[in-house]
Amino acid sequence: MSRENPYIDAVVVTFNRLEKLKSCISAINAQSITVRTIHVVDNNSTDGTREWLLENAKTLNITPHLLNHNGGGAGGFNAGIRAACNVGADWIWVMDDDVYPKSDCLKAVVNSPFFVQHTKGIKNIGFLSSRVEWTDGSVCLMNIPVSKWPPNGAFHEAPSALPCLSNSFVSCFITREGVERVGLPVKEFFIWYDDTEYTRRLSYNFECYYLDNSVVVHDTPNNNLPDYSQITHQNLWKYKCDIRNVAAFESAVGRRTDKLIALRYVLKNSWMAYKASKSLKIYRVLLLSGFRGIFWHYKKLIEYI
Repeated sequence: MSRENPYIDAVVVTFNRLEKLKSCISAINAQSITVRTIHVVDNNSTDGTREWLLENAKTLNITPHLLNHNGGGAGGFNAGIRAACNVGADWIWVMDDDVYPKSDCLKAVVNSPFFVQHTKGIKNIGFLSSRVEWTDGSVCLMNIPVSKWPPNGAFHEAPSALPCLSNSFVSCFITREGVERVGLPVKEFFIWYDDTEYTRRLSYNFECYYLDNSVVVHDTPNNNLPDYSQITHQNLWKYKCDIRNVAAFESAVGRRTDKLIALRYVLKNSWMAYKASKSLKIYRVLLLSGFRGIFWHYKKLIEYI
């Protein structure tokens, strides 16, 4: 049964970025339409975030979830989406702590025909996603959704709603029905590609749309895509997750050609990283992580509410 005024809960995952988190919370609370609550999942921060959350929870409409370990983005969103569903949320608005929604971001979603139809009982939506801009107003390259039609290049040409296959967790509005059908994000992905894998699950089962008039700003250090030629020993851990997770996702489709696609991704990017870094250690680590991904049956780890 549908509610006349659906419960919309925000979920923000944070780790040691208190000042950005404050800006994110402020932007959510400044929306022209208010959320029911803001679930903030803290990945065991050590910069005063936990104390700030507890001190300001009541005045800032925050429901804190303080993890005793760093579960990465995947673990954080797993916990946050679960928590929102456990208290009856109809829509779960997920984002990182460096995302600042513009004041009418939520209103644009609520006024969309997809949200209106959902409220009337037509439960065919898995997620709706926002336009993500970088700090200078340009499109944030790492957060362009994958379209069904037209191709990606047309996404930001017209202020309209377009069907899409996958999206990042940078302002994604997920329906409760979607979570109940496909489960939660795989927390073992830790970071990178957990959002793509999860939203693909949703789009395989529901209609999913990008809304160009729902806008957020993503406050990242630069507006670049992940690039294996920029790998270092310091950021290697991130690329280990990426190469494993992408290989696992592609291999899980089940066709032999998909395993070949996964293998090509592993070999190509491992070699690119080696050419740039001249490090045999980096090369070996990426190859091993990628091969583990190809044979990783992660779907058995999917949790349901």
